[in-house]
Amino acid sequence: MAAVLDGLKVLDLSWGIAGPMTGMLLADHGAAVTRIEPPGGDPFAGMLGYKVWNRGKRNAVFDLKDAADHALFRRLVADADILIESFSPGVTARLGIDFAALSAINPRLIYCSITGYGEDGPDAHRPGYDALVAARSGLQYEQRGWPEGAVWHMTGRENPFVEAAEIDPDWVQGANREGPLFVASPWPSLGAFFSASTGIAAALFARTRTGRGQRVQTSLFQGALACGTGVWQRMDDPDAPGFNTWILASNSPKGHFQCKD
Repeated sequence: MAAVLDGLKVLDLSWGIAGPMTGMLLADHGAAVTRIEPPGGDPFAGMLGYKVWNRGKRNAVFDLKDAADHALFRRLVADADILIESFSPGVTARLGIDFAALSAINPRLIYCSITGYGEDGPDAHRPGYDALVAARSGLQYEQRGWPEGAVWHMTGRENPFVEAAEIDPDWVQGANREGPLFVASPWPSLGAFFSASTGIAAALFARTRTGRGQRVQTSLFQGALACGTGVWQRMDDPDAPGFNTWILASNSPKGHFQCKD
């Protein structure tokens, strides 16, 4: 049985986690993905996840500042369906590979951009690494350095869950400390990966109706906000029901407890 994306050609110029995972998903579903790296290689190549995120892809090396490589790259674009890039804002325009330039070559091209904070706004040119975005968005601050998260400290409200000490005193006093705490899971990148994949799927569907491609944009900051929706709601109304049912209303309290079989 043919895979759902058989016949589609993808150029993956991205680096980091979100873009390569987007290309990975397309390859998993049958697309022919060519990963394009600079002569110096991908700075993430030493990470264990690199081989996972880039499975099923062909690799090619292009120096997009070189005229011959640039011309060859444009020939690939003319026959491509999807392009994924994660350059900082303004870089693709300087290289002559922005959406305006490449859609003129191939009007059916779906051009996916993944940045740190979007292309405009006060944070657009901040370094867009996952951990920095997690800190900027509040995800690290919300980690459980305090009982039930940081919301009570941030709002100045009284924490009604100190009675959790009756369950496990260490939960309130022992292992907890003032945050922020480092978030090991790359939630901003994972959120951006899902957003990019959904956007590309929607653009492919739209192309069946219009015959034209379009630009799809997302950011790690957008991914962080998507993963932390409950945090922002809690800040507005920390007493709202439903945020802490694992303490008050659950038949099986959830958390970390020292146990044995």
